[in-house]
Amino acid sequence: MKIRFWGVALGGLLSLSCAGSSKPAATPEDQAEARTAAEKHFTFAPVAGTKYAHVMRRLDEVTFEGHPVRFAEEWEITWHVEIKPETNLFVFRNTLAGLKLAVNGAAVLQGSEVAGSQAYFDLAFDGEGNVVDVRNTQSLTDAISAVVRPENKGLVTQMFSAENLRFLFFVRAQERGRELVGQNAAVGSTWSYQFEASPGVEAAETKLTVKEAVPCGAAHCVKVVRETKLNDNMVWMGAAARVEQFVADRGADPKSIVLKSAEVRLVDELVLVPERMEFHGATFDQDARLSVTNGAEELSVRFRTTRSSEYKY
Repeated sequence: MKIRFWGVALGGLLSLSCAGSSKPAATPEDQAEARTAAEKHFTFAPVAGTKYAHVMRRLDEVTFEGHPVRFAEEWEITWHVEIKPETNLFVFRNTLAGLKLAVNGAAVLQGSEVAGSQAYFDLAFDGEGNVVDVRNTQSLTDAISAVVRPENKGLVTQMFSAENLRFLFFVRAQERGRELVGQNAAVGSTWSYQFEASPGVEAAETKLTVKEAVPCGAAHCVKVVRETKLNDNMVWMGAAARVEQFVADRGADPKSIVLKSAEVRLVDELVLVPERMEFHGATFDQDARLSVTNGAEELSVRFRTTRSSEYKY
């Protein structure tokens, strides 16, 4: 069966790799540890030789009120990760261990097809947590395209192109470090910043708060909640391609689409050990509702993206 892809390639308006399973409530000992750590800051200090599994999940879904059409892309990627020292860098080697992919409920990959490929990419960080290089993403593209059915090969190869993957991994890692490194890790700490998606587009604002201490195995983690306010144009940038395709498929001119309004809720949570910025979980939820006109017709569109990352040390 030939699968048609509606979404933008792996990107997303705010590309952030994110999260894990629910955590038990913090004990009094955990809270005490958090109080004694009040002067701790988020510090990029990975431990060379650390190995873990990282399972990334994502669902993109677009629905149109009053229409039975639903566009959905869902994938799950499993990485085996090892931290390696390299001169003055920390290199996170991510070896592809599994990939599940489904479009509108139809399976494209079951998960095990890529398991033996040994394809990998490297994320190289400097000592301050800045991404300085993303290497070898072409091996991922080659491994994935090699196991896809011929009728879906072109679209999947484009979706998981080396360029798209490199951009995705760079942005997610860089944003995570930029937002946390150097900030106070005490419960109750809060900070915010603004950023631009592109020149001339009104800046968005993100607020981060250290909500609570949580246990994570033998370590002591904190949970950081991030809330982002986007302007209408930034929301539209994430949904435009799908809405335009829907309008074109119905025989109308997508150039006639006008955005009337947009509402968005964007919240994510990060669970990590602050003194070495070792992540143990994260979730990301973006729920946008848009009102657009197409000539005389008005459309109500819901555009939702959910992501999670689970880490197993």
